[in-house]
Parts: sequence; C-alpha cells; structure tokens
Amino acid sequence: MKAALKAFDCSDHDPIEAWRPRDAEPVDYRLCCHIGPAGKEGADLFYVQVLSESAADAVVAVGKKIVVPRYTWAAV
Repeated sequence: MKAALKAFDCSDHDPIEAWRPRDAEPVDYRLCCHIGPAGKEGADLFYVQVLSESAADAVVAVGKKIVVPRYTWAAV
C-alpha cells in the first residue's frame, strides 16, 4: 500500500497554511495529518507537534514533533 497525505488541519490556526506568526514568536502547535491509502477513500489521523527552535528549547514535546529553525509553512 502506498500512503498519501490527504488533508491536514490545526484547531489553533485555521487555515494553518495561511497563518503567519509575529516576527520571532515561538511557534508551538499540534498539526493533524490525514493519511490514508493513495487512490482510495479513507484516512487515519496522525498528530504531530510543530515547534520553532526557540520554542523547542523551552517546551517538553511528547510524541512526534517537527522542529524548524525559523517557522514557515513551507518548512513544515
């Protein structure tokens, strides 16, 4: 089975791909990724914590995480 990212969302910032933090703001939010079989219906939800490096130093993240040096949606 080949997996595909079918959708994503964030309850803190909607739509997440358009959200821009204030300059130098530490970023810390949970991203929900909808992943399922490519070309078929259905998906399971996977949650990952997205952090900027400045937030990662101060936050204890449990579970899966993505740490980016300087936050941009493209970096995620």
